[in-house]
Formats: sequence, structure tokens, C-alpha cells
Amino acid sequence: DGHATRRPPVPLSLRLSLTQAGALAAEEPAFVAGSPVWATTGSVEEHGAVMCTGGDKGGFLHRKRWGGNATAPPRWRPILLAAASPPQPNRPMQLKSVGEGGGVFKPLPADTNLSMAGVCVGTLVRARIMSVLPDGLHVGFCGYFEGSVSAEHAGATTSRNWHDDFSQGQKIVARVIWVLPAQKRIGLSLAPHLLSCSRARAVTNGTRASALVHAVLKRAALVRCSGADAAKAAGDDEGEANGSLPEFEFEGAVPMMSVTDLQSGQRASDALKALRVGQSVSAIVTGMRWLDGRATLSARKSLLSKSQIYTYAQVEVGALIDGTIVRLDASGAKLRLGYEVYGRAAPAHLTD
Repeated sequence: DGHATRRPPVPLSLRLSLTQAGALAAEEPAFVAGSPVWATTGSVEEHGAVMCTGGDKGGFLHRKRWGGNATAPPRWRPILLAAASPPQPNRPMQLKSVGEGGGVFKPLPADTNLSMAGVCVGTLVRARIMSVLPDGLHVGFCGYFEGSVSAEHAGATTSRNWHDDFSQGQKIVARVIWVLPAQKRIGLSLAPHLLSCSRARAVTNGTRASALVHAVLKRAALVRCSGADAAKAAGDDEGEANGSLPEFEFEGAVPMMSVTDLQSGQRASDALKALRVGQSVSAIVTGMRWLDGRATLSARKSLLSKSQIYTYAQVEVGALIDGTIVRLDASGAKLRLGYEVYGRAAPAHLTD
């Protein structure tokens, strides 16, 4: 009828009995020593914590294997653990903590006998590069499994051409980041923060940086950036007044739609191809890509030339802000206050 229709939301669930259903119900052993296991705290006992994994048997986290700063694992959210030993029949799975504050998440040996149900997101494996492709790596691991590493997840490289750091037959350690069992496709990553099971460094939206292009891919350009660290400068009024904010370096990506302000008839893909390795551009941080640990940047002059709001933290109670109405309905008005920063005005507050 010519009117846009809104698609119904997709229902999702974080219940471990559903997210780990395939591994928990597998006929063959899906968990081996070192396999990642999501669990929630059921109860805290004298020698450790009883953990709920979504299955009937559950697991047990001994206090000596909990490396967190707290005396017990948190109760309000699932935490990533690892199997301390192969599961035993009719016994709780023995678990250990990993990542920041925990033990080292050791990769599974190359000859580990795994089933497809045991290849879970978060599994750390030893792999061998089978071939170096223009857009990534083709790798093999755990006997007969094969997977791919996209160029964005090839890790921190020092060369301008990322594939120069890899060769056929090279042994690597990678982490599984997605699995499509029906298509038998597996995606892996070499990103340092994923390998160490830690969080990538956050870069504040609105940070202006000088970006050096070191790889031009199909949909984005990978850049190395140098910018003023506003987080460290917080509270340093003297340094800010002198314009001597501390500098820091970080990895970033410029999507093809953010390379430049497109002119009539100009395609974003052509603008991306115009970038050259080694080229330096001025850019501004517009977000974070947490999975590959890179900041999202824009080199569009329309964003660089304006003083916009980039984070909700910049909005203060009582401040007068210019906004644009993007939707008006019975519940009020939705306003765009800045770059991907929105607000809502109830009908009673639209006018006097």
C-alpha cells in the first residue's frame, strides 16, 4: 500500500539451557579440558561455588580455581569459565576461571578430538594456516576442522599489507568467534584482546585523531590512529588549557560510507578505493567495534567541521540543545541531538 511496515522484533534468549543446548545434549563428549563453558552461580559453599551450566549435572568451581578479585563469582550474570578436566559421567563438571584476574586460557592441542557440538564460540585452538587469501586466512585445526580468519581479525600487524605477516603452513593460536553448524562454517580471530580474554581499550566518541591507512579492504579501511586521550585528561584543567592533552595510539576502521561526503553520482565503494596505503587522513571517532577491538572513525568533513554531541554523557540536565525531529507520534517526538544520540519529548513537553 506504499506505507513502510515495521518488522516484528526477533525474540532472543540468554538462558544457558538454550545457548549451550547443542553441547549439553550431544551424544559424543562435546567438552574437553580447556573448553569454554558459560555458567551462573547457583550457591557458594565452603570449598567453592556450585555453578549452573544449563544442564542437569551443572558444574563446580573450586575456590582455588577462581582468580577473580571478589571472594566468589558474581551471581547476577553468566561468566565465562573453562573445563578443568574432561567431564565424568554422573559428576559435576570441574571448572576454572579464565581471562582478566583468572588463569591462562590455554589453547586446545592441534590433535584434540572434538565433535561439531564441541566447537563453541570462545574456544581457543592451535591452528595451521592452509592458505593466505586476499580477504583472510583459511586455517585447519583439531584434526579435520577448517575455518576462516577475516582480514579485520588478523590481529595487530606491523606491515602495511597485512598478509605479509602470514605464510602457508604457519602455526597460530586463534579463538572461535562464530559457528554455523548447518553450513559447517567456522570463523576465528587473532585479535590480541580476544586471545587474552580481555576487553579492548575503549576510545571516547568524538575523539579527533590523525589516521594512517595501512590496509584497504572490501568494505572498510584499516587505520592506525594517534589522538588526544580525553579520558586521561579528565580533571587536568591545566593540561587542557595549554593544549597538551596526552597522546595515545589505537587501531581503527573507516567504513566505506564514512570516507568522504559523497557527491551526486559518487559511490561509496569508489571513495574507498581512492584511499592509498600510507595515506594520512584526519578523522573522528564515532563508535567502537568491540569484537575486533577497533574504533570506528569517519573522515567526512561534515562531521569534522561541526561541534556535535557524540555521547549521552555530554547531555546535562538543564542544557539547551538543538535537535531535529525524526519521528512524531502519539507518544511524543523522537529527536536527533547529535551523531547517533537521540532523545524523546513527551507530548506534555512539546510546547507550553
